[in-house]
Amino acid sequence: MKEIYDLCLNAQYAELVLGSDWKTNPQYERLSDELVRVTGVVGDEVYTRARSAFQEFIQPREGTRWYGCRIERTYTKKEIDAAELFLVRSFYQYGAAKEYGTWYTDAPQSPDCGIGEWPKLRPLTCALGSRQVGPMHYPFGKLTKRDLISLWGGETVISERLAKLIDDGGFRGGKIEPIWNTARGAKALPALSDTPSGAELISRAESLGMKVSDRQFWSWLESKEQLPAFDRALWQEKTLAEQKRPTATAPHNYFQLKVESSPLAVAEPTVLADPFFGGLQHHCKCEFGEIHGRLCSCLYVERSSWNGADICRTDLFFGGRQGLFRPYRQLIVSKKLFDAMKANKVTKAQFEIVELV
Repeated sequence: MKEIYDLCLNAQYAELVLGSDWKTNPQYERLSDELVRVTGVVGDEVYTRARSAFQEFIQPREGTRWYGCRIERTYTKKEIDAAELFLVRSFYQYGAAKEYGTWYTDAPQSPDCGIGEWPKLRPLTCALGSRQVGPMHYPFGKLTKRDLISLWGGETVISERLAKLIDDGGFRGGKIEPIWNTARGAKALPALSDTPSGAELISRAESLGMKVSDRQFWSWLESKEQLPAFDRALWQEKTLAEQKRPTATAPHNYFQLKVESSPLAVAEPTVLADPFFGGLQHHCKCEFGEIHGRLCSCLYVERSSWNGADICRTDLFFGGRQGLFRPYRQLIVSKKLFDAMKANKVTKAQFEIVELV
């Protein structure tokens, strides 16, 4: 494996990291009056000096805003042929499914949640206890024409072509669900009375003295006892809505890929949330899981945690809760599925080898 870094450094600290002759050195690219770009191999003299300078002098005073670093990993054919699992880096789509009516339960409060509060007067949970109910909503016209897409909420969207490849190939570990192609706003409430399961829920609620207009009713729907019927009602609503549509279909069809296999345990020496790389540094560990800000190295997982599934995800979450952004797990595929995706030229997806220990 070869790791190439692309480091953007504030010119204020260029001499500290690059030496007094950095302005005349052709190795360093002056992007602007304030920004210098440096590339090299991870672990070289400049890289090591930059990390030391940042940790000892810059970070304690300035935080991470003076640095930005991207690392690209390349592999030999021998390394790829010997690998068993691959981390998938999919295209990041601008937008969130929640904006278009995808229903997520409220995340229950946890005394161990370490995210804090934002704004100060409103508690912000890590969202790990929240779950999607019913189909994902998203307008197909806003999705880029790629085979593999990630949304702000951590959802994975795949093209019809990739869905067929997974289904026909018998690849295990994932569930493919249709997406509701709709531009309806997130504030629109589901028409439960139009569906059999929804009508049953309304009747049950009325017997308890609740009305659909009550806020208590919508919280009650998310209780453990009512959630299965609520999920069925949302899928029934999608079916009814599509039956009323014109016969013409969308030029491109998309699906949501949900991972159902057992999570893979992230192992040492994986580097997590190193401040040198900037980005979200959220960390939270509660009864619903654990979040780390960012994956900053090659991913290592415990071999004993892999049951041979072709579609997997990490046990740890990454990113953070910020507005429409939600923590997400890293997507991992087997060598068998990796080979099939490469053979079928799945567009714009990048892969990194996962090390099993």
